[in-house]
Amino acid sequence: MIRSAARLLVVAAIIAAITPVLTPREVAAAPGDANEIVAVVVDGVGNGHGRGLSQWGSFGWAVNHGWDWTRILDHYYGGTTMGDVPNTAITVRLLALDDQQTAVISANGTANWSGAAGNYGALVAREVDPNTSRYEVWGNPTPTCPAPDDTTLTGWTHL
Repeated sequence: MIRSAARLLVVAAIIAAITPVLTPREVAAAPGDANEIVAVVVDGVGNGHGRGLSQWGSFGWAVNHGWDWTRILDHYYGGTTMGDVPNTAITVRLLALDDQQTAVISANGTANWSGAAGNYGALVAREVDPNTSRYEVWGNPTPTCPAPDDTTLTGWTHL
């Protein structure tokens, strides 16, 4: 048995010594080449926004650390108390996005806006009046995103 194992090791060493080392070959992409990366599309969801409780984070605390729901809530919202509040609408203002347009891309061309019939590959909303939260909306049949400084929206339909 020992001789068989020794022979196997010798054979493996000989094969390793005579086998050429294979290295990956880099492929340079020419313009228009199928290997050229022109866009990265992320299809799916993320793990949260980094503020407050997330499903993934609370799952980890429960499964990996054995925490119950009260300890998880206390971890994320320490110093608060549980209670009932009325079901009222709230607004959230993203200050970093003031004076910028908002674009929505639909990979399957089914984005729609309640103010206009039809499905679109992309929608863009621009605030017209910050005092009344009035917006103008444009649609494009192609899932594309205009540059933030594109003021003309050529090829887009004003909805």
